[in-house]
Amino acid sequence: MKMYWIYRFAEPFAHCLPLWICRRVEHCVAFFWRIFDRSGVAATRANQRIRLGPDASKREVNAAVRRVYLTFSRIITEFMGGARFAGEWIDRNVTMEGIEHIERALAGGRGVVACGAHLGNFENGPASAQRRGYSTAALIKMFDDERSNVLFARQRVTRGYRVLPVGSGTRAALECLRKNRVLGVLGDRNYGEPGEVVTLFGRPVRLPTGPARLALAARCPLVPSFTRYEGKQHRIVFEPPIERPEGLPRREAARRMTAAFAERLEKVLASHGDQWCIFYPFWEIQGPEGPGAESVT
Repeated sequence: MKMYWIYRFAEPFAHCLPLWICRRVEHCVAFFWRIFDRSGVAATRANQRIRLGPDASKREVNAAVRRVYLTFSRIITEFMGGARFAGEWIDRNVTMEGIEHIERALAGGRGVVACGAHLGNFENGPASAQRRGYSTAALIKMFDDERSNVLFARQRVTRGYRVLPVGSGTRAALECLRKNRVLGVLGDRNYGEPGEVVTLFGRPVRLPTGPARLALAARCPLVPSFTRYEGKQHRIVFEPPIERPEGLPRREAARRMTAAFAERLEKVLASHGDQWCIFYPFWEIQGPEGPGAESVT
């Protein structure tokens, strides 16, 4: 509920204020957000402590927490700004590295699952791919609050990519891949599935196997894709695809691919984890969140 009003408040300002004023407002929002979001700050601090390791000082951990909140405030501005932060703005401000991995995957004719994380402005991934001419859809977790869904849909329509709700969009996701399109998913949080326990920064964590299961079902590549801020610019890196294990039961193959994704994720978080917008205790082993998802068969 409270997040809806933050988003609603940000929308008109993101559309009309000069960008330099938006950036100052982001710092103010991040500051007061940390004051009132006690549980989120505690969880983010615990996550950053694990990411940075036992030798990190309290000052280093707290600095990382501040950057996480500032990153998310910046994401809100750029997302709620709609068309202002789409189209030609993407051309000027977003660079894409490793796009040959996407093109090579699409040359196979079975689509590609681009699996990312809540890192940097992750909304830029599908928007930038669509802008560059790749037909793109994204699996998105819907809010419980329908007003937020309407608000977010209004922003996404300006970016041109198709939105598929997590769970109910599974069949549509497979159809998207059969049409040789790019399917964007986030692989660092469970939504409606039990997932599998893998290792991240030396600790067990449960990650969703949905991205791997989709790639296995469609027999298409799974390409890790990570966004990040680099100064005033955005960078999206498409990594070499994760290989599909041959001769294994599908569940075991999905588990191994998910573990391989966790290895890639750890390397990115080691250097850019202060842009990782996860506000709950990430390493707590939990079951599925929300309604059950359709199985991918």
